[in-house]
Amino acid sequence: MNATAGSYLGKPAEDPDASLRDVFAKEENHPDALASILKYCQNESGFKVGDRDTSKFGELLASFQGVLDQQSMMPYSTSGSKDSVMGSINNFLSDLPDKSKLETFTVSLPPGPFDSSLVHFCIQQQGYRLFLYIATVLANGDDYITIGVAVISKWELNRDETIARADELVEKTKLKEQLDDWLNGITSSGYE
Repeated sequence: MNATAGSYLGKPAEDPDASLRDVFAKEENHPDALASILKYCQNESGFKVGDRDTSKFGELLASFQGVLDQQSMMPYSTSGSKDSVMGSINNFLSDLPDKSKLETFTVSLPPGPFDSSLVHFCIQQQGYRLFLYIATVLANGDDYITIGVAVISKWELNRDETIARADELVEKTKLKEQLDDWLNGITSSGYE
């Protein structure tokens, strides 16, 4: 079972009918600016619901350097029983603002042999700041021996640079996406 999920913790964009330029040029619409960047990366990388490889998606995110900057990236691996591995991964992902998708993933691991993954895109607004977390979890094994790998990366939208480069971003992305629509579109069934 491979799953993808999206979540947002913050206020929605103030003007859902804003033009693509205003999505980038006005900070009150920046949740949708981030969604437009994410949709662009998804389209260009070919990333689909249930995909587990985010490398091309991440490369495209990095092409927005200055507007969207990676703050950190941490890998983790562990092995043991399924319960201990998932508990360790849960502890490792302590900075992830919304762990509900990880909890859904953990309880959905089937008994017996499995090879499962979760890619969780979590966006969090903290006051003026807007962060994107991408957590990837791979779990392979059975009830007795499981190998788990997790990676979490944290990105921050630079609002001033987004405003200053609005015309360039319009030209690059060429599409407007509302955050709720993108999150709903990337989320696997059962992870709503």
